[in-house]
Amino acid sequence: MATLSAVFHNIGARLKAWRERERAIAELSALDDRALADIGLHRGDIPFIRLEPDADLVPVSRVSASEPANANTHGQQAA
Repeated sequence: MATLSAVFHNIGARLKAWRERERAIAELSALDDRALADIGLHRGDIPFIRLEPDADLVPVSRVSASEPANANTHGQQAA
């Protein structure tokens, strides 16, 4: 029954990820607009946050596949 245990493991992993995302959304929602701006977010970004292990919070709406998350918005290369 290896497949049945894999199914339960997958369900557990998805439930854990969902709870972590909900907790992060609740914590970010509790911050005021100034605190969000300090970490580079707007209130409208919160529902679209991707949570990845060992990664910073990255608003999906602001990052494209062709542009790195830390790219300078003025077209200059980072040193």
